Amino acid sequence: MSNLLRRPAELTALIRAARHGAWSVFISLDVLSELLSSSSREHLLTRAEGLLRLFAELEGQFHISLGASEIWPVELDHVVASTPRAMGRDESVRTFLAYLVRMGDPSAAGARAVREELMEWKAAREQQANENRCRLRTLFREKGLTFRGSVADLRGYGPSRVLELIYTSLLRDTVARPHFPVSKLFRNSRRYRSIRTWSALLHLMMFAEAVPPDILNQHPMGRWMRSGRNDAFDAAVAAGAAYSDLLVTEDASLTERCRFLRNRQCIGFRPVGLDELLRFRY
Repeated sequence: MSNLLRRPAELTALIRAARHGAWSVFISLDVLSELLSSSSREHLLTRAEGLLRLFAELEGQFHISLGASEIWPVELDHVVASTPRAMGRDESVRTFLAYLVRMGDPSAAGARAVREELMEWKAAREQQANENRCRLRTLFREKGLTFRGSVADLRGYGPSRVLELIYTSLLRDTVARPHFPVSKLFRNSRRYRSIRTWSALLHLMMFAEAVPPDILNQHPMGRWMRSGRNDAFDAAVAAGAAYSDLLVTEDASLTERCRFLRNRQCIGFRPVGLDELLRFRY
């Protein structure tokens, strides 16, 4: 998204395609926080101007949607049929962006606070990921496992193979619903799409963290199974798009992981790059 907002010609192409195709275009609160977390004044103002252009030229089509963690309690209690909008946020975000551009000083508009909150979230996730990597990779080597063997295990992956521990942890620690029946998350494949998307991607992330990086070249899947600092955030971005038809991303690893899970009926949306999106017929 950040690349799109600093390329006027591509932004124009997206706006034109969305108008002709009558698309609804969403940016989640998770993605919005990432865009506004830049420490560069120039980048931040360019992004704000691009977002304001989307609001102005896609009036009624461009919306702010809930982030993943905001969707989870909603879908546990209600049937969600489409991407959940962050009600009331369109106008407040638009006002905030206009103020940011008018002031010309990102810190004056509170963007620094956004950045600090996001960095704190990422740092906590990375610390947890580092602990998991050390423990899992030691176990991997002690058991004499191979990456090819791990890939073979993944060939039969599907919704029923998601670790129950991931679901129970989310229900207990994130949404404070420890008594919600985990069996519902496994049984009803048409509901709880965001939770199931997050959990499946987190499970793949655990596979990636377990494999020592020096043996990833044993199989082509190694190019997108390499663990990265933003894996947890990327999973949250994808989970925020669980009720959409398409997730537009330029992240190659996230794209491949989502394709892998889509081919195994774990997620419903299709990951596409901007160029592919703009080639769609409308």
